[in-house]
This record gives sequence, C-alpha cells and structure tokens, in this order.
Amino acid sequence: MKVLAKDSRRCYTRDVNKRFYDEKRGHNDMGEGLAEFLKKKRTELGYSLKDAAKSTGIQEAYIWQLENGKRKQPRPDTLKQLAKGYGVPLETLFNCAGYTEAPADPKKEAEAETKLMFRDYEKLPEDKKKLFQILLKGLKSDK
Repeated sequence: MKVLAKDSRRCYTRDVNKRFYDEKRGHNDMGEGLAEFLKKKRTELGYSLKDAAKSTGIQEAYIWQLENGKRKQPRPDTLKQLAKGYGVPLETLFNCAGYTEAPADPKKEAEAETKLMFRDYEKLPEDKKKLFQILLKGLKSDK
C-alpha cells in the first residue's frame, strides 16, 4: 500500500484494487468501531476464536486481526460471512467498517434481524418445526 496524502486528521491509502480508505471512518451509529463491535459480539455469543472461525468460515488469525484493529476494512464478502456467523445485520457491519456512513434504519435493522432469526427454519427436521410452531402459538396467546 502507498500513502497518497496525509494530514493531521486523515491518512488515505490505496490498495491493489485502487479503493480509497479513510482510516478515521469505521464507526457505527453508537461510535463503536468494527474491532470493538466484533469482539463484543463474539463474547456475547460465548464464542472462542475457534468457535467464531467455525461459525463464519474465516480463519482464527484473521478474526483476531479484525478484533484487534490490525485490519481496518475487510472485504464485503468477509463482512457477509461475519454477519451470517454472528447473526447480525450486514448493514450494521458495513456501517462499522466504514462502507456506509449513515446510521442504519431501525425498522430495516429489525426486519433483517427477524430474517436472520428464521433463516435456518427450513433446514429443521419436521418434528422441530412442529415444536417451533407450538412455541410461537403459545407466545401469541400470552398477549
């Protein structure tokens, strides 16, 4: 990577794909950077680095680099794997990584979380599906 311009606030760099990065970006709407968000989410899930690697299909060493700020802006397909493995909306990770600047729309984020919650339903065996349906009916009747 070559440093193209540098001042007291920003350092723009260019990689082989000629994408430009701003190292000051990379925070979600809560002021949390990608590294902090990923580490917090992994610990909330109770995952070790090994568990996270299995869940996401990403090498342990790379996850460690992301969590420790050694990699600032991973490729979008890497973020997609992380979102799927950690069960978080992809939009949130894009925001944390600095690909998007605007805060995520709460309604869209809730819809994305709902989709993630039910993504594996079709893979369940029939007996588990029936149990799930019974649980949902029970929750509806508590209103």
